[in-house]
Amino acid sequence: LLPLMMIGRMVESARGVAAAFTAVGVSGLALFIAAEWLAPTIPLWEPVGASMVLGVAVYVLLPELGLCLATYELVRGARRRPLPATVGGIIAIPFMYLGMLATSYQFLG
Repeated sequence: LLPLMMIGRMVESARGVAAAFTAVGVSGLALFIAAEWLAPTIPLWEPVGASMVLGVAVYVLLPELGLCLATYELVRGARRRPLPATVGGIIAIPFMYLGMLATSYQFLG
């Protein structure tokens, strides 16, 4: 996620917040699609019994997009936010991702 945060910072300084979130979302989806497509060749993991398009499990894409956007929001506001709120966000994001992943698998898997 670090490269995505760096992309977001660069785009935000040049084009604004909305463009930064768009850049993080698009580049995050591209990165995770590539990772999901390459994972079975490593072999890291392979989706079994899931809806797939071009070798990529569909159900993981929306949670991974949410992970990218939530992480960028957490990073960009870390200096303005109290430390306990940032720590809470660090703890909450993996739970959000896991919940989105389980829900997405239930409906799209």
